[in-house]
Amino acid sequence: MKSFSQVVRYAALAVMTTLAVSCGSQPEVPQIDGIKGPTFNVMDGKVLISVTFEQLEVIGGARFPLPKMANSFMELSPAQLGGTFFQVALDMQDLELTDWNLVDPHALPGGRPLPGVVGGQLPSIAVQVPDLGDATFYVSKQVFGFFMPFKVDAQGAVVTFRLYMENKHIGNISLVGNDQNGENGGLLLLMNLNKEGKARLQKLVDYSKRKENKGKMF
Repeated sequence: MKSFSQVVRYAALAVMTTLAVSCGSQPEVPQIDGIKGPTFNVMDGKVLISVTFEQLEVIGGARFPLPKMANSFMELSPAQLGGTFFQVALDMQDLELTDWNLVDPHALPGGRPLPGVVGGQLPSIAVQVPDLGDATFYVSKQVFGFFMPFKVDAQGAVVTFRLYMENKHIGNISLVGNDQNGENGGLLLLMNLNKEGKARLQKLVDYSKRKENKGKMF
C-alpha cells in the first residue's frame, strides 16, 4: 500500500475535484492504492454501491442480509482480476420501516468518532463477515453508510474525500488508519439522504422498476 503521506496528497487534490454521480456516469475519485470505487448504480429498484478491495482475498462468495432491513443486503465475492468485490444493495423503503432513533448509536469500530458527524456516532448494525471481522452499517432517516475493515498502514490517521453529484454534496468517503493496536482500519462511506437527495434518488429508483428496464443497470 502507498504511504499515508501519498494518500494525503490525493486528499489535497480531492478538494479541487467535483465528483459527478448520475445515470450513466461515475465519480472520478482520487486513487487510493488497493481500492477501486466506490461506484453507484441503480437496478431493479435497488441502489447498488460497489467497491473492490484489491488486497483482500476471500475463498468464496456469500450474500449477507442486513439486520432490520428486510429487502437490503451486502455481498462479497472474489473479484474477477483478484481481490474482493464488495457490494451493498439498498432498498430505499427499508430506511423508512425502522425507527432508527431506537437503534443504539456507535462510533467507528474501536471507539474513534465518525468523521464529519456531530457527536461522532450514528445508529448502527453489524454484519459478521468470516475471516474479515464485522462490516458495520450506519443508518438513519438521513444517512446511510458502511465501514469495511481492512489493514491501513497509518496509525490513527483519517483522510476524508467529499462526494458530489451535480455540484451537490452527497456524502463523504474516508480512509481510516489502524488504531494504536494496529486494528480497526478500513474504508468508511457515509451518504447524505436528506429530503432533496432522497427525492432525486427515488426518481431513478422508480425508473429502474419499470417493466422495460428489468435487469438493466443505470
